[in-house]
Amino acid sequence: PYDEVVGYTNDNLMLDDRFKWWSADEYPWSGNNTAGFWITDAMQWKCAQLFGACDLALEAGGGVRSDIKAGAVTYTAIYETFPWADDAYTRVNMTGQDIINFLIANDLDVGFSSALDVTAVDGKPTSVLFNGQPIDPAHVYTVGINSYMYANPPGGYIFTDTAPKNDPTLVRDSLSEFMR
Repeated sequence: PYDEVVGYTNDNLMLDDRFKWWSADEYPWSGNNTAGFWITDAMQWKCAQLFGACDLALEAGGGVRSDIKAGAVTYTAIYETFPWADDAYTRVNMTGQDIINFLIANDLDVGFSSALDVTAVDGKPTSVLFNGQPIDPAHVYTVGINSYMYANPPGGYIFTDTAPKNDPTLVRDSLSEFMR
């Protein structure tokens, strides 16, 4: 049932004040991205289960549609936040430089899992850390995304991995698993 409680959050899982990810046209950023962090952390978790490994996850801005208030979280809240019935899991290989280029191409209008820590000035990344260390531009990372992003690269970015791993599991369905 859609009103079934699947988990709880002590924090409001929020987009910014304009109900979307941060973007360069909104400097300085007026909100937080706890919804994006939650979704991409869930994506990383599920990708690791599906594919055996996943270093981090990325989500394009605009993919998340609603806040979730602190407290009980229902299927309905998850579906309102991430309503896409066609976003299955894709895992790509990206170098550290590819990840930086993705952030730049999208003017930081992205969500990313907690493995990344990005510092920016005027919408441009000045520091990108992976697990607390500077991201290695030459290292190849396994990155969870959704199938829609791979087929329709945001910001004109082109994924260099021409043989990604795919699984039909829907991102929105795995969000409730992550909450449990």
